[in-house]
Order: sequence, then C-alpha cells, then structure tokens
Amino acid sequence: MPGSGWGCVVCGLPADGAIAVLCDGCLDHTPRFAVHGYADGGGRILIDELREAFDHDLSRHAELEELLV
Repeated sequence: MPGSGWGCVVCGLPADGAIAVLCDGCLDHTPRFAVHGYADGGGRILIDELREAFDHDLSRHAELEELLV
C-alpha cells in the first residue's frame, strides 16, 4: 500500500516498499506474509502476490561505490 512501507531518502525511493513483521522465533524462517498498509492495522498479503520490483538506485549511493566496481 503506497506510503506505508520502507523507502530511502538517499536515492529517492518512496515509502512504498514491502515490510514483514516477525517474532524472534521466526527470524530464521522465510516470511510468508508482508504487511498490507501500516503494521499496526493488521492487514497482511502473501509475499508470493507481491509483483512490483522495488530496490535502491545504487548509482545514487556513494557509500556503496566500492561494491559497484
């Protein structure tokens, strides 16, 4: 849901990235659900249903320059 996920002020990504909420016991497992809307709203969506690519523009992250060579 646009505006309710993660974003990046460095490369200009809007706050549209998917997030997942996991308990400590689940950290070793691949999450099956992402948050749909705000985390405290209770909405969830299957991660397999997320289709839109969403990633950093690495050319705008100078701190990662040595990794791009």
